[in-house]
Amino acid sequence: MKRQIIIILLVAITVSYLWCDTSREERLIGSWAGYVYNANTLEPLENVMVYLRPHDRGNDREYYTVYTDESGYFELTDIQTDAYDVRYRKWMYYDLWELVGIYEGDNGVTEVYLQKAIGSNYTLYFIPDDYYYESSWGLQNTDEAYWYHGAAQGFSSSESVREFVYLKPGNWVLHLYDSYGDGGLCFTMSDVEGVEVLTGGCSSSHCTFNLYVSPVAGDFCSNPKQYSAINDPPQIGECHGRQEIWYEFYLDSQYSEVTVSLLNSDFDTVLEVWQDCSDPDYIAYNDNWLEQIEQSQIIFETLAVGYYYAKISCTDDNLPGYYELEITGNPAMNYGDVDNNGVVEAYDASNILQYVVELDPVAVPLPWDEITLMRANVDGNAFIGAYDASLILQYVAGVIDFFPVELVNRIQEPNPVSK
Repeated sequence: MKRQIIIILLVAITVSYLWCDTSREERLIGSWAGYVYNANTLEPLENVMVYLRPHDRGNDREYYTVYTDESGYFELTDIQTDAYDVRYRKWMYYDLWELVGIYEGDNGVTEVYLQKAIGSNYTLYFIPDDYYYESSWGLQNTDEAYWYHGAAQGFSSSESVREFVYLKPGNWVLHLYDSYGDGGLCFTMSDVEGVEVLTGGCSSSHCTFNLYVSPVAGDFCSNPKQYSAINDPPQIGECHGRQEIWYEFYLDSQYSEVTVSLLNSDFDTVLEVWQDCSDPDYIAYNDNWLEQIEQSQIIFETLAVGYYYAKISCTDDNLPGYYELEITGNPAMNYGDVDNNGVVEAYDASNILQYVVELDPVAVPLPWDEITLMRANVDGNAFIGAYDASLILQYVAGVIDFFPVELVNRIQEPNPVSK
Protein backbone atom coordinates (compact mmCIF):
# COMPACT_ATOMS: atom_id res chain seq x y z
CA MET A 1 0.00 0.00 0.00
CA LYS A 2 2.80 2.38 0.95
CA ARG A 3 4.61 1.47 -2.25
CA GLN A 4 1.53 2.35 -4.32
CA ILE A 5 1.21 5.70 -2.56
CA ILE A 6 4.85 6.50 -3.27
CA ILE A 7 4.42 5.62 -6.96
CA ILE A 8 1.31 7.83 -7.19
CA LEU A 9 3.21 10.74 -5.58
CA LEU A 10 6.14 10.35 -7.98
CA VAL A 11 3.77 10.34 -10.95
CA ALA A 12 2.00 13.42 -9.61
CA ILE A 13 5.29 15.27 -9.13
CA THR A 14 6.45 14.32 -12.64
CA VAL A 15 3.18 15.47 -14.20
CA SER A 16 3.34 18.67 -12.20
CA TYR A 17 6.91 19.30 -13.34
CA LEU A 18 6.05 18.66 -16.97
CA TRP A 19 3.03 20.94 -16.69
CA CYS A 20 5.09 23.74 -15.20
CA ASP A 21 7.80 23.29 -17.80
CA THR A 22 5.21 23.37 -20.58
CA SER A 23 3.68 26.51 -19.15
CA ARG A 24 7.09 28.19 -19.20
CA GLU A 25 7.56 27.25 -22.84
CA GLU A 26 4.14 28.61 -23.74
CA ARG A 27 4.47 31.86 -21.81
CA LEU A 28 4.21 35.17 -23.67
CA ILE A 29 7.63 36.73 -24.26
CA GLY A 30 8.93 39.97 -25.73
CA SER A 31 12.17 41.69 -26.75
CA TRP A 32 13.38 45.20 -26.02
CA ALA A 33 16.44 47.30 -26.92
CA GLY A 34 17.69 50.82 -26.49
CA TYR A 35 20.49 53.38 -26.34
CA VAL A 36 21.69 55.19 -23.22
CA TYR A 37 23.20 58.69 -23.49
CA ASN A 38 24.65 61.37 -21.26
CA ALA A 39 21.90 63.99 -21.13
CA ASN A 40 24.48 66.82 -20.81
CA THR A 41 26.84 65.92 -23.66
CA LEU A 42 24.63 63.53 -25.68
CA GLU A 43 27.55 61.08 -25.77
CA PRO A 44 26.78 57.33 -25.52
CA LEU A 45 27.38 55.71 -22.14
CA GLU A 46 29.21 52.39 -22.01
CA ASN A 47 28.86 49.75 -19.27
CA VAL A 48 25.58 51.10 -17.93
CA MET A 49 23.69 48.35 -16.09
CA VAL A 50 20.11 47.93 -17.32
CA TYR A 51 18.20 45.94 -14.71
CA LEU A 52 14.57 44.82 -14.96
CA ARG A 53 12.64 43.93 -11.79
CA PRO A 54 8.98 42.84 -11.91
CA HIS A 55 6.90 45.75 -10.71
CA ASP A 56 4.79 43.59 -8.39
CA ARG A 57 8.01 42.12 -6.88
CA GLY A 58 6.65 38.59 -7.28
CA ASN A 59 9.09 35.92 -6.14
CA ASP A 60 8.16 33.68 -9.06
CA ARG A 61 8.94 36.34 -11.66
CA GLU A 62 12.26 36.63 -13.49
CA TYR A 63 14.84 39.41 -13.24
CA TYR A 64 16.93 40.57 -16.21
CA THR A 65 20.30 42.36 -16.35
CA VAL A 66 22.33 43.55 -19.33
CA TYR A 67 25.07 46.18 -19.93
CA THR A 68 25.44 48.76 -22.68
CA ASP A 69 28.25 48.51 -25.23
CA GLU A 70 30.57 51.29 -26.45
CA SER A 71 27.76 52.84 -28.50
CA GLY A 72 25.42 52.86 -25.48
CA TYR A 73 23.33 50.03 -26.95
CA PHE A 74 21.62 47.27 -24.97
CA GLU A 75 19.31 44.44 -26.04
CA LEU A 76 17.11 42.05 -24.08
CA THR A 77 15.33 39.05 -25.61
CA ASP A 78 12.95 36.40 -24.27
CA ILE A 79 11.52 38.67 -21.59
CA GLN A 80 8.40 37.45 -19.88
CA THR A 81 5.63 39.96 -20.60
CA ASP A 82 5.01 42.07 -17.52
CA ALA A 83 5.36 45.53 -16.00
CA TYR A 84 8.93 46.14 -14.86
CA ASP A 85 10.82 48.64 -12.77
CA VAL A 86 13.89 49.37 -14.91
CA ARG A 87 17.08 50.70 -13.38
CA TYR A 88 19.84 52.35 -15.43
CA ARG A 89 22.98 52.60 -13.35
CA LYS A 90 26.66 53.39 -13.84
CA TRP A 91 28.53 53.66 -10.57
CA MET A 92 26.47 56.02 -8.41
CA TYR A 93 26.62 59.00 -10.75
CA TYR A 94 24.06 57.77 -13.24
CA ASP A 95 21.07 56.16 -11.56
CA LEU A 96 17.53 56.25 -12.91
CA TRP A 97 14.42 54.14 -12.23
CA GLU A 98 11.44 54.04 -14.56
CA LEU A 99 8.39 51.84 -15.12
CA VAL A 100 8.31 49.95 -18.43
CA GLY A 101 5.71 47.54 -19.82
CA ILE A 102 7.03 44.64 -21.92
CA TYR A 103 4.56 43.17 -24.40
CA GLU A 104 4.64 40.10 -26.60
CA GLY A 105 6.89 40.51 -29.63
CA ASP A 106 9.26 43.35 -30.49
CA ASN A 107 8.92 46.35 -28.16
CA GLY A 108 11.12 48.58 -30.31
CA VAL A 109 14.20 50.65 -29.48
CA THR A 110 14.11 53.29 -26.77
CA GLU A 111 16.47 56.18 -26.06
CA VAL A 112 17.36 57.02 -22.47
CA TYR A 113 19.14 60.20 -21.35
CA LEU A 114 20.80 60.08 -17.96
CA GLN A 115 21.51 63.29 -16.08
CA LYS A 116 24.88 63.31 -14.34
CA ALA A 117 25.92 65.30 -11.28
CA ILE A 118 28.49 67.43 -13.12
CA GLY A 119 31.88 67.91 -11.52
CA SER A 120 31.07 66.06 -8.30
CA ASN A 121 33.92 63.98 -6.93
CA TYR A 122 32.03 62.14 -4.18
CA THR A 123 28.62 60.52 -3.73
CA LEU A 124 26.89 60.08 -0.38
CA TYR A 125 24.18 57.44 -0.02
CA PHE A 126 22.11 57.60 3.18
CA ILE A 127 19.71 54.96 4.51
CA PRO A 128 17.54 56.41 7.33
CA ASP A 129 15.45 54.23 9.62
CA ASP A 130 11.74 54.60 10.36
CA TYR A 131 12.54 57.48 12.72
CA TYR A 132 14.11 59.53 9.94
CA TYR A 133 12.99 62.81 11.53
CA GLU A 134 15.48 62.20 14.36
CA SER A 135 18.44 61.96 11.96
CA SER A 136 20.59 64.56 10.20
CA TRP A 137 24.07 64.87 8.70
CA GLY A 138 26.67 67.46 7.82
CA LEU A 139 30.03 67.79 6.01
CA GLN A 140 32.70 69.99 7.59
CA ASN A 141 36.01 71.17 6.15
CA THR A 142 38.30 71.18 9.18
CA ASP A 143 41.14 73.02 7.42
CA GLU A 144 39.05 76.14 6.93
CA ALA A 145 36.35 75.42 9.53
CA TYR A 146 33.28 75.70 7.31
CA TRP A 147 30.26 73.49 6.60
CA TYR A 148 29.49 72.33 3.08
CA HIS A 149 25.79 73.23 3.22
CA GLY A 150 26.13 75.80 5.98
CA ALA A 151 24.02 73.66 8.36
CA ALA A 152 23.04 70.07 9.13
CA GLN A 153 20.79 68.37 6.56
CA GLY A 154 17.67 66.45 7.62
CA PHE A 155 15.49 63.81 5.95
CA SER A 156 11.91 64.14 4.75
CA SER A 157 11.11 60.39 4.76
CA SER A 158 12.62 56.99 5.46
CA GLU A 159 13.49 56.59 1.78
CA SER A 160 17.19 56.39 0.91
CA VAL A 161 18.83 59.66 -0.21
CA ARG A 162 21.71 60.19 -2.64
CA GLU A 163 23.78 63.38 -2.43
CA PHE A 164 26.43 64.45 -4.95
CA VAL A 165 29.16 66.80 -3.67
CA TYR A 166 32.42 68.41 -4.75
CA LEU A 167 34.95 68.39 -1.90
CA LYS A 168 38.07 70.49 -2.37
CA PRO A 169 41.41 68.92 -1.37
CA GLY A 170 42.00 68.77 2.35
CA ASN A 171 40.55 67.32 5.55
CA TRP A 172 36.82 66.70 5.88
CA VAL A 173 34.58 65.22 8.57
CA LEU A 174 31.18 63.61 7.97
CA HIS A 175 28.89 64.10 10.99
CA LEU A 176 25.86 61.88 11.69
CA TYR A 177 23.34 63.03 14.30
CA ASP A 178 20.37 61.44 16.09
CA SER A 179 18.26 63.68 18.31
CA TYR A 180 16.94 60.72 20.34
CA GLY A 181 20.39 59.27 20.86
CA ASP A 182 19.90 55.71 19.62
CA GLY A 183 21.24 56.23 16.08
CA GLY A 184 19.95 54.22 13.13
CA LEU A 185 21.36 56.22 10.18
CA CYS A 186 23.66 54.33 7.77
CA PHE A 187 25.66 55.65 4.83
CA THR A 188 28.10 54.83 2.04
CA MET A 189 30.50 57.33 0.46
CA SER A 190 32.04 56.65 -2.98
CA ASP A 191 34.60 58.49 -5.10
CA VAL A 192 34.31 59.48 -8.75
CA GLU A 193 35.26 55.95 -9.86
CA GLY A 194 32.55 54.37 -7.71
CA VAL A 195 35.00 53.04 -5.12
CA GLU A 196 33.70 53.11 -1.54
CA VAL A 197 35.91 55.36 0.62
CA LEU A 198 33.73 55.43 3.75
CA THR A 199 30.86 53.32 4.99
CA GLY A 200 29.15 52.80 8.32
CA GLY A 201 26.40 53.92 10.61
CA CYS A 202 25.73 55.61 13.93
CA SER A 203 24.35 53.99 17.07
CA SER A 204 24.51 57.09 19.28
CA SER A 205 23.57 60.78 19.19
CA HIS A 206 26.66 61.89 17.25
CA CYS A 207 29.22 60.00 15.14
CA THR A 208 32.07 61.32 13.00
CA PHE A 209 33.97 59.88 10.02
CA ASN A 210 37.19 61.43 8.73
CA LEU A 211 38.13 61.78 5.07
CA TYR A 212 41.21 63.25 3.41
CA VAL A 213 40.66 64.46 -0.16
CA SER A 214 43.86 64.24 -2.18
CA PRO A 215 44.57 66.96 -4.77
CA VAL A 216 44.41 66.09 -8.46
CA ALA A 217 45.73 67.95 -11.49
CA GLY A 218 43.89 71.22 -11.96
CA ASP A 219 43.04 71.88 -8.31
CA PHE A 220 45.76 74.51 -7.89
CA CYS A 221 47.92 76.81 -10.00
CA SER A 222 50.94 74.90 -8.68
CA ASN A 223 49.44 71.60 -9.89
CA PRO A 224 47.67 72.49 -13.15
CA LYS A 225 46.22 70.49 -15.98
CA GLN A 226 48.30 70.76 -19.16
CA TYR A 227 46.88 72.48 -22.22
CA SER A 228 49.86 71.33 -24.27
CA ALA A 229 50.71 73.79 -27.05
CA ILE A 230 48.92 76.88 -28.28
CA ASN A 231 46.61 76.20 -31.24
CA ASP A 232 46.22 72.56 -30.14
CA PRO A 233 42.65 71.15 -29.98
CA PRO A 234 40.44 72.52 -27.18
CA GLN A 235 40.36 70.90 -23.75
CA ILE A 236 36.91 69.74 -22.56
CA GLY A 237 35.88 68.90 -19.02
CA GLU A 238 33.45 69.34 -16.14
CA CYS A 239 33.32 72.19 -13.65
CA HIS A 240 31.33 72.03 -10.43
CA GLY A 241 29.93 75.30 -9.16
CA ARG A 242 32.30 75.22 -6.16
CA GLN A 243 35.34 74.31 -8.22
CA GLU A 244 38.36 76.14 -9.68
CA ILE A 245 40.26 74.47 -12.52
CA TRP A 246 43.77 75.56 -13.53
CA TYR A 247 45.48 74.98 -16.88
CA GLU A 248 49.09 75.70 -17.82
CA PHE A 249 50.00 76.67 -21.39
CA TYR A 250 53.36 77.56 -22.92
CA LEU A 251 54.33 79.95 -25.71
CA ASP A 252 57.55 78.93 -27.44
CA SER A 253 57.85 82.36 -29.05
CA GLN A 254 56.05 85.67 -29.02
CA TYR A 255 52.47 85.43 -30.29
CA SER A 256 49.95 88.03 -31.37
CA GLU A 257 46.15 87.92 -31.08
CA VAL A 258 46.37 85.29 -28.33
CA THR A 259 42.80 84.24 -27.52
CA VAL A 260 41.91 82.30 -24.37
CA SER A 261 38.28 81.31 -24.80
CA LEU A 262 35.47 79.56 -22.91
CA LEU A 263 32.78 80.67 -25.37
CA ASN A 264 31.76 77.10 -26.22
CA SER A 265 31.09 76.20 -22.58
CA ASP A 266 27.51 75.56 -21.42
CA PHE A 267 27.47 77.45 -18.10
CA ASP A 268 28.15 80.94 -16.74
CA THR A 269 31.96 80.96 -16.67
CA VAL A 270 34.64 83.18 -15.13
CA LEU A 271 38.11 83.25 -16.69
CA GLU A 272 41.43 84.53 -15.38
CA VAL A 273 44.93 84.41 -16.92
CA TRP A 274 47.97 84.50 -14.64
CA GLN A 275 51.62 84.94 -15.58
CA ASP A 276 53.01 83.24 -12.47
CA CYS A 277 51.46 81.31 -9.60
CA SER A 278 53.27 83.51 -7.07
CA ASP A 279 51.96 86.77 -8.56
CA PRO A 280 49.59 88.79 -6.34
CA ASP A 281 46.96 89.02 -9.07
CA TYR A 282 45.99 87.92 -12.58
CA ILE A 283 47.07 89.75 -15.74
CA ALA A 284 43.60 89.52 -17.31
CA TYR A 285 40.03 88.70 -16.24
CA ASN A 286 36.66 88.26 -17.91
CA ASP A 287 33.23 87.25 -16.70
CA ASN A 288 30.74 87.97 -19.48
CA TRP A 289 32.33 88.42 -22.91
CA LEU A 290 31.42 91.81 -24.40
CA GLU A 291 28.97 92.08 -21.47
CA GLN A 292 26.46 90.21 -23.63
CA ILE A 293 26.92 86.48 -23.06
CA GLU A 294 27.57 84.41 -19.96
CA GLN A 295 30.70 82.72 -21.26
CA SER A 296 34.18 84.26 -20.99
CA GLN A 297 37.02 85.16 -23.34
CA ILE A 298 40.28 87.11 -23.12
CA ILE A 299 42.27 88.42 -26.11
CA PHE A 300 45.88 89.64 -25.80
CA GLU A 301 47.39 91.76 -28.56
CA THR A 302 50.74 90.07 -27.85
CA LEU A 303 52.18 87.64 -25.32
CA ALA A 304 55.88 86.95 -24.84
CA VAL A 305 57.61 83.61 -24.57
CA GLY A 306 56.85 81.76 -21.35
CA TYR A 307 54.39 79.83 -19.21
CA TYR A 308 50.89 81.13 -18.46
CA TYR A 309 47.99 79.86 -16.36
CA ALA A 310 44.26 79.96 -17.11
CA LYS A 311 41.81 79.59 -14.22
CA ILE A 312 38.25 78.44 -14.91
CA SER A 313 35.52 78.98 -12.35
CA CYS A 314 31.77 79.52 -12.05
CA THR A 315 29.65 82.45 -10.91
CA ASP A 316 27.23 80.29 -8.92
CA ASP A 317 27.72 77.26 -6.64
CA ASN A 318 24.52 75.78 -8.06
CA LEU A 319 25.37 76.16 -11.75
CA PRO A 320 27.95 73.53 -12.80
CA GLY A 321 28.56 72.65 -16.42
CA TYR A 322 30.86 71.44 -19.16
CA TYR A 323 33.65 73.76 -20.28
CA GLU A 324 35.63 73.98 -23.49
CA LEU A 325 38.94 75.82 -23.16
CA GLU A 326 40.53 76.90 -26.44
CA ILE A 327 43.82 78.82 -26.72
CA THR A 328 44.86 80.16 -30.12
CA GLY A 329 47.25 82.77 -31.49
CA ASN A 330 49.52 83.84 -34.33
CA PRO A 331 53.32 83.55 -34.07
CA ALA A 332 54.65 87.10 -33.95
CA MET A 333 57.86 88.11 -35.69
CA ASN A 334 59.78 89.72 -32.85
CA TYR A 335 62.39 91.58 -34.88
CA GLY A 336 65.71 92.07 -33.14
CA ASP A 337 65.16 89.17 -30.70
CA VAL A 338 67.76 86.97 -32.38
CA ASP A 339 68.05 84.39 -29.58
CA ASN A 340 64.22 84.26 -29.22
CA ASN A 341 64.17 84.78 -25.45
CA GLY A 342 61.32 87.28 -25.60
CA VAL A 343 63.48 90.41 -25.10
CA VAL A 344 65.41 92.59 -27.56
CA GLU A 345 68.74 93.38 -25.89
CA ALA A 346 72.37 94.23 -26.60
CA TYR A 347 73.23 90.54 -26.52
CA ASP A 348 71.20 90.12 -29.74
CA ALA A 349 73.47 92.68 -31.43
CA SER A 350 76.48 90.68 -30.20
CA ASN A 351 75.06 87.52 -31.79
CA ILE A 352 74.75 89.33 -35.13
CA LEU A 353 78.33 90.63 -35.00
CA GLN A 354 79.61 87.11 -34.28
CA TYR A 355 77.58 85.88 -37.23
CA VAL A 356 79.02 88.59 -39.48
CA VAL A 357 82.64 87.68 -38.67
CA GLU A 358 81.77 83.99 -39.13
CA LEU A 359 82.00 82.99 -35.49
CA ASP A 360 79.51 80.51 -34.09
CA PRO A 361 77.29 82.37 -31.55
CA VAL A 362 76.84 80.35 -28.37
CA ALA A 363 73.25 81.45 -27.86
CA VAL A 364 72.19 80.81 -31.48
CA PRO A 365 74.44 78.16 -33.04
CA LEU A 366 74.93 78.05 -36.79
CA PRO A 367 73.40 77.42 -39.18
CA TRP A 368 70.58 79.90 -38.58
CA ASP A 369 67.14 78.89 -39.72
CA GLU A 370 64.89 81.12 -41.81
CA ILE A 371 63.01 82.54 -38.79
CA THR A 372 66.24 83.49 -36.97
CA LEU A 373 67.55 85.21 -40.12
CA MET A 374 64.31 87.19 -40.39
CA ARG A 375 64.53 88.29 -36.74
CA ALA A 376 68.14 89.42 -37.26
CA ASN A 377 67.49 91.27 -40.53
CA VAL A 378 66.03 94.38 -38.87
CA ASP A 379 66.95 96.78 -41.68
CA GLY A 380 64.95 94.72 -44.18
CA ASN A 381 67.63 94.45 -46.86
CA ALA A 382 68.96 91.31 -48.47
CA PHE A 383 71.62 90.30 -45.95
CA ILE A 384 72.67 90.34 -42.28
CA GLY A 385 75.32 92.98 -41.48
CA ALA A 386 76.82 95.18 -38.82
CA TYR A 387 74.12 97.80 -39.50
CA ASP A 388 71.52 95.36 -38.16
CA ALA A 389 73.51 95.13 -34.91
CA SER A 390 73.73 98.93 -34.78
CA LEU A 391 69.96 99.28 -35.17
CA ILE A 392 69.38 96.83 -32.34
CA LEU A 393 71.66 98.86 -30.03
CA GLN A 394 69.74 102.04 -31.00
CA TYR A 395 66.45 100.29 -30.21
CA VAL A 396 67.71 99.12 -26.83
CA ALA A 397 68.94 102.63 -26.00
CA GLY A 398 65.57 104.15 -26.95
CA VAL A 399 66.90 106.09 -29.93
CA ILE A 400 64.43 104.41 -32.28
CA ASP A 401 61.03 102.86 -31.57
CA PHE A 402 60.73 100.73 -34.70
CA PHE A 403 63.09 98.87 -36.96
CA PRO A 404 63.14 99.78 -40.69
CA VAL A 405 61.73 96.36 -41.60
CA GLU A 406 58.70 97.05 -39.37
CA LEU A 407 58.14 100.43 -40.99
CA VAL A 408 58.13 98.75 -44.40
CA ASN A 409 55.51 96.28 -43.20
CA ARG A 410 53.40 99.10 -41.81
CA ILE A 411 53.42 100.85 -45.20
CA GLN A 412 52.33 97.58 -46.84
CA GLU A 413 49.47 97.25 -44.31
CA PRO A 414 47.85 100.73 -44.15
CA ASN A 415 44.82 99.54 -42.14
CA PRO A 416 46.09 97.41 -39.28
CA VAL A 417 43.45 95.84 -37.05
CA SER A 418 43.51 97.26 -33.53
CA LYS A 419 41.88 96.07 -30.35
